[in-house]
Amino acid sequence: MSRPLLAFFTLLFALPLLAWAQSESKSKQDPAELAPADALFYVGITDTAKLWEEYQQTGGYKLMKEVEGGTGVPQFDLANQITEKFSKRLAEALGVTAEQLKNPFAGPLALFMNAPPGGDFESAGYLVLVATAGDTETLKTYYDTSISKLKESASSHETAEAGDHTIDLFKSEPGDGESSGEGFDFDPTAGPEMFEQMIEKGLDSFFSGKQLPPQMGACLAGDKLVVAVGGEKLAPAEVIKGVLKQEKRGKSLAESDDHKALMQKLKPLGTVRFLVNLPRLFEMARADESMDETGRKMMKVLGADSLRSAVGHVRLGARSYDMKFEVLFLMSGERSGLASLLSMENRPLTPPPAAGPETVVLATLNVVPSKLLSEIERMVRQADPDSADQMQRSLSEVELVPGQPPIDLRKDLIDHLQEPLTFIWSITKPLGPDSMNMSLSLGHKNREALSRLLSSIPMFTSRDVQGTPVFDFAMFPIAVATTNEQIIVGMKPTVERALAPPEGEGLAAAKAFKRAARMVPDAAWLLVYSDDQAMMDALLTIAEKSDALAEAGPGNPSAMIANLWIQSLKQQAADGDLKKLRKALRYTGQSIGTASSSPDGVQFTWVTLKPDDEK
Repeated sequence: MSRPLLAFFTLLFALPLLAWAQSESKSKQDPAELAPADALFYVGITDTAKLWEEYQQTGGYKLMKEVEGGTGVPQFDLANQITEKFSKRLAEALGVTAEQLKNPFAGPLALFMNAPPGGDFESAGYLVLVATAGDTETLKTYYDTSISKLKESASSHETAEAGDHTIDLFKSEPGDGESSGEGFDFDPTAGPEMFEQMIEKGLDSFFSGKQLPPQMGACLAGDKLVVAVGGEKLAPAEVIKGVLKQEKRGKSLAESDDHKALMQKLKPLGTVRFLVNLPRLFEMARADESMDETGRKMMKVLGADSLRSAVGHVRLGARSYDMKFEVLFLMSGERSGLASLLSMENRPLTPPPAAGPETVVLATLNVVPSKLLSEIERMVRQADPDSADQMQRSLSEVELVPGQPPIDLRKDLIDHLQEPLTFIWSITKPLGPDSMNMSLSLGHKNREALSRLLSSIPMFTSRDVQGTPVFDFAMFPIAVATTNEQIIVGMKPTVERALAPPEGEGLAAAKAFKRAARMVPDAAWLLVYSDDQAMMDALLTIAEKSDALAEAGPGNPSAMIANLWIQSLKQQAADGDLKKLRKALRYTGQSIGTASSSPDGVQFTWVTLKPDDEK
C-alpha cells in the first residue's frame, strides 16, 4: 500500500473552506478569544458555515456553477476542476464517497501563529488551529480516521491527557516519507493537459503525508478541535491544554488593545478577521543573530517603532458587493520613515472634470513629489550618508540632451510639482481602434518654469491649443500640455480632449461611481476606481472589429493598446473564443480601492461590487 493519503491538516484546513453541508452555528464566541494576546499572526472566522453561504452569493461562485461542462472562462473552470478533484481525494482519504462527504464544522474558527518570547521561530514557533464542530458525530469519525492514518506516517505517536480528553502527539524526523519526485516544468504555452497534470501533482503532494512537521498535536474536546504543529522545540500538549484552558492562561487576543481597535474602527466587520503583530515580529527580527547592526538601524529608519499591529477583515457576498477587504496599520507616537510616507493628506474622492462618463479607470495619488523625495533622502541619509549625497548629485546634474549643460532636476522640475497625480483611462465611442485614451497629470505651481524646461528639449516641438502650450514628442505620438494648474501627458488626441471644455456630466455624476464611492471612506490620499464591466464590454466590442484594428497600423497607439488588451482577454478565454467571456459580464461590476490617513494609522480598503441590477 502507498504512503497514507492524508496529511492531518488536510482535513483541518480544507473542510472549513469547502463546507459541503450547511450547519447551524452553536456558538457566538469571538474566535479571538481562542488565541493568546501576543499571537504573531491571527485569522479568525466567526462562523465557517456562514462564510460558505456568503461565498455562494459571489459572482465568481455563481458563474462557476452556472454552466454545465465549463463556463468558457478558464480561471473558473480550473477552480471547478480543482474543487471536484480535491473533494474526491479527500473523500477517499476519509473512507467515504464524494457524495457522502460532509462538512462537520460550524461556528468560530481561529488560526494563529506564535512563538515564546525571545524564542527561535524556526525551532520554537508553532501554528494552532481551533475549529468548532457543527456535527460532532461526523467530526469524531473523520478525526479517528485521520489519526489512524497519521500513525502510519509519523515517526512516533504518544498520548497525553487534558482533563477528560486525549491529546494525540506525533513526531516526524527529517527525511521521513518518500521523495516528492521531480519538480514540475511549467510551460505557459501548453494546453489544458498541462494544468490537469499540475492539479494531479499538487493533490498528490497535498494528500501524501510525505512531509509532516517535526511535531504535531491534536485533540477533539467536545465540539472543539485543536491542532498544534511546529518545530522540534514545540510542546504541543502544553499549547493545546492552554487553548482548552486546562492550564492557566494569560489574556486572550480579544482583550488586546489592537484587537479592540479592529472591532471599533472597521465597521461593519466581515466574517473573516485578521491581525499581524508587527511589534513582535520586529522584536524577533532584532533578536535574530543573523541580523547585523546595519539591519537593525534600517528598521529604525523605516519607522518600525511607530507601527503597531496590522488589523483587518474580509466580507464576502454582501447585498451590493462580492468582496470587501480592509486593513488598518495601527500607529502611535511620532510617525517617521515608512509610517510618515504612508500618512499623506487625504482629499475628497471627487473625480476631476477631465474624467468623463466613458472613464473606465481612474487613479489619483495625493503626493507632493518634493516632500516625498525629501523624506526618502532623509531616510537614506540616516542609514548611509554617502548614498544620500550620491542621490543628491544624481538629481542636480541630469544631462537631458547630449552636449548640452545638465539641469538640476530637483530645482527645475520636481520643486514645481504638487498634488494630485492622476491617471485616467477612457474608452470613447464610437468603439474602434481610436477609442483608447490614457493620460497622466500632475499638479504644479509654476507654469512658466515648466514650459521653459520643455522648450529647451530638442525632441519636443511646441504648439498652442486653445491658449495652452502643448509640446509634441517627435519620436512618438505623445504630447505634454501645461495648463494653469496641471501638467498633462498622454496621446495627442487625449491631451487635446483634456484641454477642451467638458461635455455633459463627468464620472463624478455617474451612478456606478457614486455607488462605489459609498463603500469606502469619503476622503483618501489614494483612489483607484475601475469600471470592470464597462471596460470588458467595450474591449470585447472592439475585438469584433478586427479588420479596423489591423488597418490602424503600428503607428496608432490606441490600436496598439487595444490589441494588447484583446490578446490578454484571448488568453483568458477558452480556446481564445472571446464570445464566451460575455457570460462573465452578468457577474462583473466595478472595483474601488482607497488608502487614507487617520489618527489611528493608515487604512487600505478594496471593494469588488456586484452589477447594479444584481443588488
